Amino acid sequence: MPALENSPDIERTTRPPLAVLMWSLASAPVAWLLLFGLFVLRARVTLGRWPAPYRPDPRDLGFDFHYAAIVAGVPLMLTAVLCAIASTFLVEDRPKRPWLLRLTAVMGLVVAIMLAHADPGYVFTWLGD
Repeated sequence: MPALENSPDIERTTRPPLAVLMWSLASAPVAWLLLFGLFVLRARVTLGRWPAPYRPDPRDLGFDFHYAAIVAGVPLMLTAVLCAIASTFLVEDRPKRPWLLRLTAVMGLVVAIMLAHADPGYVFTWLGD
């Protein structure tokens, strides 16, 4: 049986840890939107209705860790996107398609900002009250 480290298939399927980190940073806005969506759904299940501004305060639901992760995630999301974009210019061992990584980061952030601006169901207003 041949050794696994000499197999050419292993080399093609493994990604450098730096590329995985860069893609993780670029997908931070999508992860934050999913976390926020789960928070809204969790509030819906707990309340029996969709949350509305000032009814109830999101901090009063008892989901302290989830709420803290969402609030702390906003500046972290912005920082992650900036780091992902900067790393595609500064790092020598960058992914094969750095433009796709930049596009993913920027589009994720644009979608998050557009959803916050449109505020469907007033859930962003509810979070900020």
